[in-house]
Amino acid sequence: MRVLVVGAGLAGLAAARRLNGAGAEVTVLEARSRVGGRVWSETLANGEVVELGGEWIDDGQVVVTALVADLGLDLVDTGQDFIQRDLIGGPVLTPEDHESVATRVLEVLADHVDRLHTMTMADVLAMTGVSGPAMTVLVSRLTGTFATTLDQVGAEEMGEEFGMSQGSRYVRVAGGNDRLAIEMAKHLDVRLETPVTTVSDSGIGVEAVIPDGTIGADYAVVAVPLPVVRRPGFLPDLPSRARETLEAMGMGTAVKLAVATAAQPPMFRRQESDIPAWYWTGARSDGRPRWAVTGFAGTAAGVVAMKGAVAERVAKAVPEVALDGDPVVVDWGEDPWAGGCYSAIGPGQRAGLAELGRRFGRIVAAGEHVNGTGTMVGAIVSGYDAAGLLLT
Repeated sequence: MRVLVVGAGLAGLAAARRLNGAGAEVTVLEARSRVGGRVWSETLANGEVVELGGEWIDDGQVVVTALVADLGLDLVDTGQDFIQRDLIGGPVLTPEDHESVATRVLEVLADHVDRLHTMTMADVLAMTGVSGPAMTVLVSRLTGTFATTLDQVGAEEMGEEFGMSQGSRYVRVAGGNDRLAIEMAKHLDVRLETPVTTVSDSGIGVEAVIPDGTIGADYAVVAVPLPVVRRPGFLPDLPSRARETLEAMGMGTAVKLAVATAAQPPMFRRQESDIPAWYWTGARSDGRPRWAVTGFAGTAAGVVAMKGAVAERVAKAVPEVALDGDPVVVDWGEDPWAGGCYSAIGPGQRAGLAELGRRFGRIVAAGEHVNGTGTMVGAIVSGYDAAGLLLT
């Protein structure tokens, strides 16, 4: 069985690795000059490795931890909590402050469980009747995390991994999260700088249009981000119901930034209130803080505000930290092969995801948008699922 895998992000590589292990002849086509897609690790001038893409791994994500072990990699504790943050310019918040707000949100969700599919996150938060610094942090965190305004995100998503969860331990791959992609790609036929403009199904095989012609196979796994899949003519044979699901789905947008520090900073996680942006430090393998500050700003408005004054915002957020050089900034919305950071599921759209997780003749889809997770683990799982559809 010959299989084309379009996209060398975590989803495409996970699918390709599983198919290759089952004896398939796999060719991976990647538009970029690197593997990893929206997982991108970078080494700053002071030697610290930072994540300019996907970063947060819950140590309970057994799919990821198993893959890390299988690839011979190691995990390092970040020393940070993704959920609980301090409000810049606000009072010191305790875990109990955050837990109190989260408890009230969960109560509203439970009271309306039968109609959550008709509600947005904004609806739920408005119904809590809660205000104050901890709620300000929650609203800004959720808006930034989902990278779009909360009136565009379904209330059901609050139960997902980065919604209202509390008390998780977060880890990262030693040497950079993109080592997952680099190691998976080592034993695969990966062709970089080979963008695909069309993937079609003739009924007896598939064909991908690439810059110097076409390439054919028996089957294809399409593992590119949502905006690329939606490009006119990219998947001309996609069934109408699947296309409707893809067209209805939102796509968040965000910038990620990192800047070296001139000395060891304290450990912190700080949330802005005027835009959905936050800043944090992380731990080295010895538990001491890395000499780097990382930041993230979500939503179109947040991206514009951040990019208009990156250095000033970082300096204001961490006034006690001596920064070393200019921040490195990646705008995922401007990346032509991403078109944003990850998918955003609106009210009632989760039920439609079943239309994406199936075979379309000789083509299957993979990517975080297929299972609506917006996470690295979701991308990997979708790749495994896509491979399974071709192997059964």
